[in-house]
Amino acid sequence: MNNLIKIQESLFFKNDGEIDLLTGAMAPNRFNQIVKRDIELAERNGISLAIISLKLNLESLLVSENNDYSLNLSEPLINLSDQSPKQSVASTNLNNDLISTIKSDIESILIRMNFELKSIIRSSDCISRVSQTGFWIFISAATSEGLQILKNRIEELFPKIISIVVIPRNKNQNQMSWYESIDLIHFK
Repeated sequence: MNNLIKIQESLFFKNDGEIDLLTGAMAPNRFNQIVKRDIELAERNGISLAIISLKLNLESLLVSENNDYSLNLSEPLINLSDQSPKQSVASTNLNNDLISTIKSDIESILIRMNFELKSIIRSSDCISRVSQTGFWIFISAATSEGLQILKNRIEELFPKIISIVVIPRNKNQNQMSWYESIDLIHFK
């Protein structure tokens, strides 16, 4: 099995219906209820909505020239110094201890991501962990320039380790078709 898939599938991803038990982010079920309610309000009041989809890019995180990405910490979270920097983690034969260490480091990054994201969004906006390595941020009263500013701030917090896409809701678009368009981007 590909190491990246093995690592991703091993990440803790459970919720109690209200919160993600690893990160403390909102659980998808609760998130969906809020989105449904806000779509109804947006239709009545002409408010624009958007979801920012961001996903931790494991390949970028684990494979770099100098293997020292540290999310502003004093030491590298993931040290693959015994591996050739040019060698892909996906094809390297990693032992279970190293995979466990990498898994733990990635989970720490996910927790940190949630807290960092909460610090830069409004209290009326919601963050949900929707996949092992990804979050959706629901933004109401979204302007295109405000969304671009927020996207830039998120990219500054997590340079080179995330993929981020802003998906505004089209007028009269129902929740399921909006989610389908987001899923095509987020889960590709």
